[in-house]
Amino acid sequence: MLAIYVKTSEEGSHPGLIFSKSLIKPASLPSNATTIPKLELQALTLGAKMIKFLQNELNFNMAQATIWSDSQCNIERLRRPGKYDRFVTNRLIKIRNLCSVKHTTTTDNPADICSRGATPLELMENQIWLHGPKWLKLPRREWPKSLVEYFPGQEVQEKTAEFFLEGAVTEDVPKRECIIDITRFSKYKKLLGALSIAFKFIKLLQHKTELSIITSGDIKIAETYLIKSIQEQYAPSEEAKINLQMFSDQGIWKCHGRIDESDLKNQTKSPIFLPDSWLTKLIILDIHYNNKHWNRNYTLHFASEILDNTGKKNNSFNYLFKQIWLFVMQKIQN
Repeated sequence: MLAIYVKTSEEGSHPGLIFSKSLIKPASLPSNATTIPKLELQALTLGAKMIKFLQNELNFNMAQATIWSDSQCNIERLRRPGKYDRFVTNRLIKIRNLCSVKHTTTTDNPADICSRGATPLELMENQIWLHGPKWLKLPRREWPKSLVEYFPGQEVQEKTAEFFLEGAVTEDVPKRECIIDITRFSKYKKLLGALSIAFKFIKLLQHKTELSIITSGDIKIAETYLIKSIQEQYAPSEEAKINLQMFSDQGIWKCHGRIDESDLKNQTKSPIFLPDSWLTKLIILDIHYNNKHWNRNYTLHFASEILDNTGKKNNSFNYLFKQIWLFVMQKIQN
C-alpha cells in the first residue's frame, strides 16, 4: 500500500493526498517471496514506479521526491550491495538511482492506515491520511532525522570501496594456466584423453603412481581440471555472480536454478558456469554428436547441465552450426 502527497512549495504549503494505490499479492508468487520483508520490498518497488509516473505527468525535479518507508531492512539493502536472490535483486535495481528513500516510524506512515483496515468515513476524518504526518508541511531541513536513509549512487561508492579491498587481497594471486593448448583439439574426448595421459605421465615422473591404463577416474580429474582452468581464465563478473546466484562447489562455480526443490539430478538443478570459450565449443560439439546431430533446441537441452546462462552461449552455438554446415558442404563437393 502506498500514498502519494504533493507540496507546491518548500515553505508555507500544506501537503495533500493526490492518490493512493494498493498491491494485491499474486497467487502465483512463490512461497519464498511471501515473507514480510519481500512484500514490503514489493511496496517500495510500486512506490518507485509511481514516482516515475508522476515525474512524467508533473515534470518535476526527481531530487525533490522522497520515498518514505518503515521497512528498515530494505533500505539497508538499497544502501549496501550484496548477493541477494534474483527476486530481491531485480526489485532493488528498479528502486536504485531514482530518488532518496528514508525510514519513518510506523505511526507516521499513512499507508499503514489502510493496510490495517479502515472505512471510507474513517479515512475522511483522518488528518494523517489526508495530509500526511504533521512534519511533512515543514521545510526539508526541519524534517525528523531518519534512522536509515538511501541516496542515489550510495551503493556504488560502497561497492567501489569493496572492490579496492578485494583487489588489494587478490592482486598477487596468479591465474591458473592450462598445461595443454586446448585450441589444438577439435574433439572434446581427445582433449580429455590427452590431458589424462599428461597427468598420468607427471605422476609417473613423481613416483606417485604405477604404469596403468586410463580409467574413468582419470578422465573425471582431467575434466574437473579443465573446468577450473577455464573458469579462472574467464572469471565471472560480480554482476553475473549476483544475478545467477552463483556459488562455489569444491572450487567450481555453479548457478542456482529455479528447480532446486525438484527430484532432478544435482547437475541439472545447479548447472556449471562455462564462459564463451573454445572449451565450451568443444563440449557443445561433443553433446551434439553424441545425441545423433539433434537440432539446436535439443542440443541446448542436453547442454543445460554445464552451460552458463549469461547470454553468451549464442556464439558457441553459432560456431557449432557453422561447423556442421561446412561439413555438409564438403560432403556435397566430394
